[in-house]
Amino acid sequence: MATSPARRRPRLPSPDISAAEILDSIPPAILDEILSRLPIRDAARTSVLSRAWRRRWESVPYLVLRWPRGTPSASIDAVLAHRTCPVSEFRHPYIPEAEFRLSDLWLLRLASVGVQSLYLKFKWFEKADGIFMTPHFHMLHSCIFSCLQLAVLDLVTCDFPGLPSGFAGFPNLTTLSLSEVGFPRGLGGLEAMISSSSSLQRLRLEDLRMPDEDEQWVIHAPNLQRLLISSEFDYGLQIDDLPALEEAEINLRDYVDVQEIVNLISRLDQARILQLSMPVNCFNSIPLLPCFSAICIHSLVAHNLFLSLRAKRKEPE
Repeated sequence: MATSPARRRPRLPSPDISAAEILDSIPPAILDEILSRLPIRDAARTSVLSRAWRRRWESVPYLVLRWPRGTPSASIDAVLAHRTCPVSEFRHPYIPEAEFRLSDLWLLRLASVGVQSLYLKFKWFEKADGIFMTPHFHMLHSCIFSCLQLAVLDLVTCDFPGLPSGFAGFPNLTTLSLSEVGFPRGLGGLEAMISSSSSLQRLRLEDLRMPDEDEQWVIHAPNLQRLLISSEFDYGLQIDDLPALEEAEINLRDYVDVQEIVNLISRLDQARILQLSMPVNCFNSIPLLPCFSAICIHSLVAHNLFLSLRAKRKEPE
């Protein structure tokens, strides 16, 4: 019976080959994959490893730039100044007032090279207005409308600029999250941005600010799958048909007009999972809604003067 030939052990690198030569031999595609998975500080430090790695991180496509709170602005400036390829993610969890103007320059640079995911949280500040101290917020730079590669946009505590004429939306945007974001020119701009971003699947709106609380506006997003709305006051919000909606979470803390609540959630009858939180007095009208006829209540929790309900649509038998 013939025996199979013995397997040869892989050859180890010759002792004469330096570590730098081994690093230089890594194929560029694998090298880029390695660099794209490193934190930005570690990616930049790889420049000292070998000739092939020197400044390679600057041209790696879709690098992730996540900045811990307290990162010196000079470090961010230096990295962005050397970027020549699109950025996969830019995340800054705390931008103080002293860096507001710098954040405009960062956004300009990101708009020029391209960015897919953007998370910015600004610190609001108080400013004397006569004898009172009033909150003020940073106005996001209008170059945000040039970031057409955006798939995820997540903004916290800032003001949003008015839409430029002819703006056709963010074609790749799938996730939009806005928390304590103001719209000094009204929510018509937000309505237009949502309706023109045809790929939008997830929408989160929390405590938006607007000049006119009586303004009427509509959410029109035919591909929206998940919706979260949290507010103390009436946005003047109306919801159009959302045929793809799977999950909806509505938190209405200080709403007093029961009919407005009924009108709002009656547009969510196609949601598979529905979570509601609202004043107790509003729940008397909820079971009468047609949209609850095919829903099984999973939980009902009372907390002070509020009730939270989580329901799931019954599967057809």
